[in-house]
Amino acid sequence: MSKTTSVMWLLLVLVLTGAESAALAQTPGAPGGPVTREVDPGVINTSPIVDRAELRAGRLEIRPGGTRRTHQHDDVQFHLFIPLTGVVQLTVGDQTIEAVPGQVYFIARGTPHGFRNTGDTSASAVEVFVKSPSAANAKLSAQEVAAVLAGLER
Repeated sequence: MSKTTSVMWLLLVLVLTGAESAALAQTPGAPGGPVTREVDPGVINTSPIVDRAELRAGRLEIRPGGTRRTHQHDDVQFHLFIPLTGVVQLTVGDQTIEAVPGQVYFIARGTPHGFRNTGDTSASAVEVFVKSPSAANAKLSAQEVAAVLAGLER
């Protein structure tokens, strides 16, 4: 599945979780904008690309051998992990699988999870954290969709 198709999955998530009309993407380096940092050895997180009352989304670069230690999120309703490129081994609870690029993986609140790049090249992924269910009637404008795509394609 292409990177663009995967980003379209993210946009579907934004729509289904009720993202309200307003500017979604933030400018890197701007106050409150995305910050890039190494969260574990070889795991580079750029977040938040989207940060709303109802959801937060960011991008990951996972270098060869990079491993995100087992952790959990108790502050969100659920978490979506969407690998875009590369070979990523994903552990959710006691199950470990090779994550398929373009597939969306659901991780429930409080579920221990982690991942590692088992390939020879960098991998990339998008993470979406749904904070709270909100009105299902909200819509995204074409400009907001373009802004989200531009932010995630970097």
